[in-house]
Amino acid sequence: MRWPAAARPSCPAAIDRHHPVHGRGGPNQEFALALALEIDGLPAVSALAADTDGTDGGAGAATDPAARIIDETTLTRARARGSRSGPHLADNDSTGFFETLATSSRPGPTFTNVNDLRVILVDGLRLKGAGLRLMSW
Repeated sequence: MRWPAAARPSCPAAIDRHHPVHGRGGPNQEFALALALEIDGLPAVSALAADTDGTDGGAGAATDPAARIIDETTLTRARARGSRSGPHLADNDSTGFFETLATSSRPGPTFTNVNDLRVILVDGLRLKGAGLRLMSW
């Protein structure tokens, strides 16, 4: 594998709906929040999770977020603003979590639903410099 590398996960995000849902946000925002927990503080990893219809789990309004971008600083920045990821993820409220960071893309409804797009970027040189390594795929 050459560095930097990009991975495009193709599986849909699983959202736990076994309890009453109180929050806002769709599968791409849930994916971004769950991945932010996994890469918290890990240098050299960032990701984009987006929905091509222009809204991700919203009601189709122009104000519904369509994409989130995360990196190793996402949770640190949220904590500094008093936001905690765990309760938001448990309540399926990824939109509420990310609103504290002002990192959304809100293009409005596109009326096309081609596919979700998720891309994870890994900068191997920064990773190696931090004394970490990624297992080969």
